[in-house]
Amino acid sequence: MVVDFEIKFYNTPSLRVQLDKTELAKKYYNLLKSQYLEDNNVIFRDKKYYTKPSEAKRKAKAAGRARWLKKQAKDKRERGY
Repeated sequence: MVVDFEIKFYNTPSLRVQLDKTELAKKYYNLLKSQYLEDNNVIFRDKKYYTKPSEAKRKAKAAGRARWLKKQAKDKRERGY
């Protein structure tokens, strides 16, 4: 069985794709598997060692500050203030 898809972006001509049903199922399964592994790698990395709640808060605060300082530096480079 062949499944037809028509993909249309904003102002571009549409793209027609024909896939076999088994091929579509395989691609969908691979996508779900990769998403599952990607999400779980973060969990496994975080759970590798025990971290105290206070240490986790301290790391989160430091990461937030680093993000903010990075954003400020970018704004200063681009806008000049």
